[in-house]
Formats: sequence, C-alpha cells, structure tokens
Amino acid sequence: MRKKLLWIILLLMLADALYLQFVVTPYGSCTEKACDTVIKSAYAKPFGFPLSLLGVISSFVLGYLLLFEKNPLIKKLTSYAVILGVIGASVFFFLQIIIIKSLCVFCFVYDYLMFLFAIVYYSYQRKLSFEDQQ
Repeated sequence: MRKKLLWIILLLMLADALYLQFVVTPYGSCTEKACDTVIKSAYAKPFGFPLSLLGVISSFVLGYLLLFEKNPLIKKLTSYAVILGVIGASVFFFLQIIIIKSLCVFCFVYDYLMFLFAIVYYSYQRKLSFEDQQ
C-alpha cells in the first residue's frame, strides 16, 4: 500500500513540475501575482535553467530509483536522493518566504509533496527493516 502511495505522490510531483515547466514558465506568468513574482525572480533559474526542469528531472530520477530499489546500492542511492530532495525543497521554500517574500502555490505544492514523499518513503523503509528483523 505504501509503495502505491509513493508512486501516487511521485506522479503528482511530476505533474506539478511538468505544469510549471511547460505551461507556467514559458509564458512567464501565472494566475497568481505571488507565483508570478517567484517565477520571474533571479532564483527561479539557478545555473541558467528553470527550477521546474530540476523538478521534472528529480521526479524521473526518484521514479527510476524506486523502480529498481531491490538492489542494495540503488536502495542507498534512493535514500540519499530523498534526503537531497528534502534539502532542496527546504532551501527553495525558505528562499520564497524569506528572500523573495512571495509564495508560488505550484512550487509550494511540489515542496510539500517532496516532504510527504520523504515521510512515506522512510516509514516504508522502517517497516521493511522491522519485518527483516523478525
């Protein structure tokens, strides 16, 4: 059940990132002024590419890792990727709140889903490790 929930969360993350990448970002506008402020900020394109593209790529990477997680090396890489995703989501969330002083609802949804993914993933891993001990 938790594995299905992880896939649902991952698909929602991917849908959100794809919407940001191919609908909101190219037109540089959003229905909300706050979202528009975030998308047009200097922080929206670190290293010259949009953060929404990073969201799309990270969703695919997490999906790939989740698919082949039975391999111990892949399992460890998945754990590191989830930690990195939570750190990234935290940084981007606080950038919006503290520096940009505006909150994009689509960005917030992606960050929230990343946190939710991490919670479900680690509770799933804990359950598996508990079952292995018995």
